[in-house]
Amino acid sequence: VLVVIAALIFFYVLANVTAKNSYDPNSDVKRKQCANNLERKVYDDLRYMGLSPTVQEKVGKYRLDFAVFGNNGKKLCIEVDGYIFHNTPEAKNKDKVRDTYLRKMGWEVLRLSDRQLKEDLY
Repeated sequence: VLVVIAALIFFYVLANVTAKNSYDPNSDVKRKQCANNLERKVYDDLRYMGLSPTVQEKVGKYRLDFAVFGNNGKKLCIEVDGYIFHNTPEAKNKDKVRDTYLRKMGWEVLRLSDRQLKEDLY
C-alpha cells in the first residue's frame, strides 16, 4: 500500500524488522486477529516490508488496529478507518479524543481511510 509505505519510511528504520522472505500469510496467527479484509491487506503489506506489527494492541481503554514499536522506543498506531464507522461528526470527535489520548501516551497516530486504501490497492 503506497500510503502505508510512505507513512512508515521514518519508522521502518526504527522498527523491529523481521526477514522479509520469511512471511507466510497462511501460517501467521496474528493475521487472524485482523477485523476485515482491508486490515488483513495492510497487515500483509507491513509484514512483507519486514515489519512485525501487533494486532489489536490494548492501550488504556482502546484497542489499536496495529501497533508498530521502534527499537528506540517510538510507537506508531495505525488505524484503518471504515467510512460507515468513522464518517459521522460524533465518530470523528471520538477519534479525535482517542488520538489525543494516544499522543499523550507517546504514540504517533496514522489514520488510513478505507477510501485511501482502496484507491491504492485496487
